[in-house]
Amino acid sequence: MASRAEVSVLFQLAPFSGTVRLSPGKDVECPELAALVQQALLPALRLELYPKTSIDVHITVVEMDGSPLGSAAHAVTAASAALAEAGIEMYGLVTGSSSSAITSLMNDRQHWTVDSSYNEAVHASTHLFLTAMPALERTTCYSLQGPVYEPNILREITDALFAACGKVHSVLAQSLYKLDHSF
Repeated sequence: MASRAEVSVLFQLAPFSGTVRLSPGKDVECPELAALVQQALLPALRLELYPKTSIDVHITVVEMDGSPLGSAAHAVTAASAALAEAGIEMYGLVTGSSSSAITSLMNDRQHWTVDSSYNEAVHASTHLFLTAMPALERTTCYSLQGPVYEPNILREITDALFAACGKVHSVLAQSLYKLDHSF
């Protein structure tokens, strides 16, 4: 007997979402991104209020204009909004942001961009994913893929991503409030 709800996440890409057309079926599923989205959402959900329940989150990326981690960050924000709109009790809204670093070949310095475009992400050697509940000043998930040549700048990038999450949170909370009070 489950004393709390279970959350499952399906993360998939539309066959036409990227520059290369994917075959329908297993080629479009991204279990590693689904796991990141699930890990990002779990700390925000009040699962103990829903015993014997399964909460399913299905994400389909129609156009990927950035890194896969960037798409996952945006998916977390969208999923959080959908869960809140569905009336699922949460400790706070979760928003996500990502960053990519392009390494200069001349001096091993990295140039970081927040919410990178496809051209920036495709040439990047390092990607950072951060999700947070800004209202509670808590990070829910943090993933770094690739080398970091200047460890001191990592704190600056993390702070920039947290600030971006805060800005998105503000807009998202206002939108949900207006939607809830428009009837």
